[in-house]
Amino acid sequence: MASTDRSNSSNPNNVIDIEVSMAECHARIKIRCRKFPKQLRKIVSGLHSLRLTVLQLNVSTAHQIALYSFTLKVEEDCALCSEEEISRGVYQLLCRIQEEAFSV
Repeated sequence: MASTDRSNSSNPNNVIDIEVSMAECHARIKIRCRKFPKQLRKIVSGLHSLRLTVLQLNVSTAHQIALYSFTLKVEEDCALCSEEEISRGVYQLLCRIQEEAFSV
């Protein structure tokens, strides 16, 4: 299981926690991060652009923190083949989403 726990470079108070586990062509991703408007839509769209198809999604929120749990199908043409690559790709996606939220 790959895990990422980092502070977003643009704001050290924004911690992004990502856990990824894989079984064959399926991945389970758990994300804990600060929530922003339209964030879930952007995450799902970003996952789709990474060729990760959402099969199941659970969302929990508490105050300003969101916990997203995804079950994904890793498509055959997906460039991300390992837990670590998926974790890194999702982390970069979330950093872009948070940077956009702060620039508005």
